[in-house]
Amino acid sequence: MEKKHSEVSNQNEDNIIKKLKKAIKDNTELLNPKMQDTDNVFVSESNIRDNQEINLFFDNIGNIPILDINVGNLLNIDKSNLLVSIINHMDDVSLETIYFYISIFKMITGDLPANISLILSIVENHSNKSLFISRYNQNPDIINNFYGLAIISETIKMNMNIIDLTRLKELLLDELKVINHNKILSNYYLFNCINLLKKFNFNIEMNNDILLRKINETQINDTEKEEFISNLFIILSISKLIDKNYSAKNIDNKSLKKFEDIIKNLYKNDFSLTQYSKILLIIDLLGFQQKYSKEIKIWLNKLINHTKFFMSEIENEEFSWKNDITAFSIEVKMLYWILITCLQYQSFF
Repeated sequence: MEKKHSEVSNQNEDNIIKKLKKAIKDNTELLNPKMQDTDNVFVSESNIRDNQEINLFFDNIGNIPILDINVGNLLNIDKSNLLVSIINHMDDVSLETIYFYISIFKMITGDLPANISLILSIVENHSNKSLFISRYNQNPDIINNFYGLAIISETIKMNMNIIDLTRLKELLLDELKVINHNKILSNYYLFNCINLLKKFNFNIEMNNDILLRKINETQINDTEKEEFISNLFIILSISKLIDKNYSAKNIDNKSLKKFEDIIKNLYKNDFSLTQYSKILLIIDLLGFQQKYSKEIKIWLNKLINHTKFFMSEIENEEFSWKNDITAFSIEVKMLYWILITCLQYQSFF
């Protein structure tokens, strides 16, 4: 089961960013505001469906490609600082941040960071009895096993000895048996982990129709805009992981209208960089790229031109990527989601 610290940390990301906004703004410039069921989920004949013609952001997890060099050159990133940024946080860094860090290097350089051996030694410390754990609990959980498996996959299976894929599959099967549609964050990592495990030829067979019904029972319309965006992104991602043929027509009209209203009034909202990126990814998941093509180009331009990462001028500040683990983790996470978004929209540049 997912651990409280991991769940709270992820669900409150936007609140953390808001509280620390003044300290962060010199680090990463925010965008200008103007701008328990008992249904049997297992079947013998049905897997999470594949559709090789559809490439979504989560398909790249575990084997992330390099960003087009012309797009990468538009980003304002101090790569030297990025490389050494993790050194001061070796004792505190999470598997999530390590995965983001490794993926960033692969997207902007096409290769693993030069200090990969040192980083993998940290990953080993997050393993217990061949499954991944957090720094706060010795019991394996879905979130850390997803990120641990993603790290292994991104590093070309360099450390396969630290995880037992059969035990991991059993953990995922146990989670599926008691799936709760209200635990949307946990479900997001569960289905991403199932999808990633397929890269290692470990398939979990499921009843897609029952799972989709469970996931789409979640009520998100009464939430605030920031939470609504996060929840919609998660539900769409899960639905697409289960069935890539899932489309906008499967979403209730109220949710779709609320999202479109947010798009129309986006310039009035002071969203974080991560939220802006996820809004663009929601558009991609819905298949609305052409519908919002003009807006997408404007928003991508803002993501690229209104951000600076790992700059030297702020490294000596108390709250900076160099001196504070929270600031470092937030900056890495923001950069990861911007790059993932740019990767998905390369044809728009």
